Amino acid sequence: MAFKTPQLLIEELIKRNIVSEELAREIQSAADSQDTSFEAVLASRKLISDDELLKIKSEFYDVPLIKLSDITVDN
Repeated sequence: MAFKTPQLLIEELIKRNIVSEELAREIQSAADSQDTSFEAVLASRKLISDDELLKIKSEFYDVPLIKLSDITVDN
């Protein structure tokens, strides 16, 4: 069974006009029938970039977004 995207996050995407309520229902239905996640269907339809989705999730969950490619590791 695929990971279910929390309804509150879907509502946040609707609020930010990333998807409409109707499109959100369609995406969720497609995700359920394909046994995949809401986010995977969003990405496959190119409705939002991975970076933009991560930014929204970071803000929504109040967790800092850290790009590992921007971090230098000392040896």
